[in-house]
Amino acid sequence: MKVQENNWKTLSGKQKLVYFRDYYLVKALCILAAIAMIGYLCFSILHKDQTILYVACIDDVLDEQAVKELEERLKEELGNEDKHALVMVDDSFYTSEDGIHKLEVYLSGRQVDLIVAAEDTYKQLAAYGFMQDLNQVMDAKELEINKAKLMYTAGYKDSDEISFEDQETGKGDILPYGIKIKDSTQYKEVAGTLKNPVIGCTSNTKQNENAKKILETMLNDSKTK
Repeated sequence: MKVQENNWKTLSGKQKLVYFRDYYLVKALCILAAIAMIGYLCFSILHKDQTILYVACIDDVLDEQAVKELEERLKEELGNEDKHALVMVDDSFYTSEDGIHKLEVYLSGRQVDLIVAAEDTYKQLAAYGFMQDLNQVMDAKELEINKAKLMYTAGYKDSDEISFEDQETGKGDILPYGIKIKDSTQYKEVAGTLKNPVIGCTSNTKQNENAKKILETMLNDSKTK
């Protein structure tokens, strides 16, 4: 039974403590727990890590420590000082272990922004429509100046008609889909194992501007042969 206001004044300190424990402690704890939960959710939303660039490396084995340093360096090049902003360089995609299917899943979720792969593999990715024509990403004048560093290949042929024989794959125009980075300083620093590595932008990237900045850096970092 609840104590009325007049009787409350007659209770001793110990009796008041017992009364509070019996009637209000559980409610108070529930309210405090709810407040804490709301505060945690708000904090998590406001301070959640966000990937500002995701680089998928196909059939490559990179030096782990060098990759971490590269991620930090790329973040600096993007001019982002937010500690919750992340640059990810992922070399866990292997074509011998269903890596293409894994890549398709990531691409469908628009998680990948840049791809590094051997030239032959890269051409296949462009043929599937996974890669973006660099004319849509970078300055035309800059591309013309660095034409020797670009990899040209046939992309996916966009058509209103659906072909069950998959006649669109690799039947598109021959365009610059990638940048050759064999002689790139940054690629050498991560001890990449690909003989003829190529980097380019995915066709559905969410980080188009960030991808563009890194491609410009790689273009200037690669020597012309």
